[in-house]
Amino acid sequence: MNGLSTYVIYVADYLGVPYPPPRVSVFQPMSYLGYNYASGSCGILPETGKFINLYNFGARKILVFELGPIGCIPSIVKSSKLNGKCDENKNEIVNMFNTQLGLLLENLTTTLPDSHFIFGKAHGLGYDAIINPTKYGLRDSSNPCCNTWGNGTLSCIPAESPCLAPDEHYFWDGYHLTQATYSVIATQCISGFDVCLPMNIQQLVQV
Repeated sequence: MNGLSTYVIYVADYLGVPYPPPRVSVFQPMSYLGYNYASGSCGILPETGKFINLYNFGARKILVFELGPIGCIPSIVKSSKLNGKCDENKNEIVNMFNTQLGLLLENLTTTLPDSHFIFGKAHGLGYDAIINPTKYGLRDSSNPCCNTWGNGTLSCIPAESPCLAPDEHYFWDGYHLTQATYSVIATQCISGFDVCLPMNIQQLVQV
């Protein structure tokens, strides 16, 4: 399965939350309630997606994942001259963004009464799974599972069969992760103690 199974969907599954409907099935007046973008992202419209707006709508427990190691996705790696290695300059920029995002979420939790902003630190675990894939039950952390345009750097070619073992691949196409990779990260967020901070999802539902 491709990027449709994001971290958020795994967490929602654990909580028993219904799946958001496909984007094309949502009438425009109802679109503010949220829908599935089918592009590795899922949520409400950007103009109402600011954290404070969510709080004003009544949300008190909000999970936000940081950016993963973008410098390691096939679209970047296979287009660079780094001999198959991650572009650490891009990863450093991502790290700077993630640091500021973490500080923002801490500040929001402090300033918005009764709020709990959970920071999903997916970058470190995601990077480690790329460097040490077998540690997480993966075999290939460099090549997309599906046949893509642009020699592994773009989206899947329609109507072509994917790899035989998608659960052993880190990447689905040139941009998105596989269901297996999302599952590794989401599982740690739900019950682990290092990915989602200051508490995991099991602890959050008890608050």
